[in-house]
Amino acid sequence: MQLRETPKGHIFLCLSINEESLNAVGMKMRH
Repeated sequence: MQLRETPKGHIFLCLSINEESLNAVGMKMRH
């Protein structure tokens, strides 16, 4: 998978990373 150096790409990447970390935090808080 290639990452394109575009603002839209960076925003999408940041959003997906944030979503993953939020899910991880949510899982920890549930358990």
